[in-house]
Amino acid sequence: MGIKRGLINFIIIFTFVILSISLISAAKCVLTTTNCADANRVMKLSSATNAHGALYNQGTYTYYLCCDFTGVHTCSGTNEVLGLSSSTNAHAELNTQKIYESNPVCFGNLTCDFDTSCDLDQIAMLSISGTTNAHIGNVSNYPTKICCNPNLAYCGDGTCNGAETCATCPGDCSCNDNNLCTTDTCSSGVCSNTPKNCADSTICTTDSCNPLTGTCVHTPTNINLGCESDGNACTNDSCNALGVCVNTILIGRACSADGNACTVDQCGADGKCYARITSCTNNDGCCAPGCTYLNDNNCPRCTVANQTVAL
Repeated sequence: MGIKRGLINFIIIFTFVILSISLISAAKCVLTTTNCADANRVMKLSSATNAHGALYNQGTYTYYLCCDFTGVHTCSGTNEVLGLSSSTNAHAELNTQKIYESNPVCFGNLTCDFDTSCDLDQIAMLSISGTTNAHIGNVSNYPTKICCNPNLAYCGDGTCNGAETCATCPGDCSCNDNNLCTTDTCSSGVCSNTPKNCADSTICTTDSCNPLTGTCVHTPTNINLGCESDGNACTNDSCNALGVCVNTILIGRACSADGNACTVDQCGADGKCYARITSCTNNDGCCAPGCTYLNDNNCPRCTVANQTVAL
């Protein structure tokens, strides 16, 4: 009975190890002439063999070391793949040499070393002709291989573990900042938390977002002060206590209707500008409609057969 139980436990452990290795080794990085996104591109090479190298975003080389997972290119101190003598058209060195420190090739959460062959839990990235001042090639080109662990073993367990980030495990590591007033996204391996836009296009409110509910709050402000104009000279535009811009009609307000100096232009109850006829008044410089020289000396007159006739 004890032997049987021990055999079952062995099978379970063995199966778990195989599944873990398969999860780890499922990640791939290949040297290809098909370009990939910056977030998937580790670096560029001049050719597949006896090549010079370039950083992922430098130079015009058309051989690309691309991975099927994303990563940032910021160096963390542990994710250097190899060093380059310059940003492009460069010789390479192993990441232990630290001579070419100005142009390291870094990617995601890779941890890399070198050997004549790579372990099952590692990705064979490239090969290199020497320890420094070296050429680079595909995995089969030189005896020394660059071997990297992608550190993706825990992806899919629903928890953001250790070095995992939205770059390597977007399913586990969302970008949630626990603020309902932001939109949380993971793009090219970088988290962004964009504030919700609560602007309501009026100066009659102060606009904000409640981080507990994610709802926009519009607090009235500038009460009885000017707000957005409706373009009508017959209205007064001001904020009310509810935070609304109100356009109040001002009956009798002076306006400009016909450009005639002999009329008084005033706003009506409907918010439109009307020309009002003035009275017949002597010496005011205007002959209002309906007035004659007989009741307004500003109006013209003429003489017919020695008689004065009002016009």
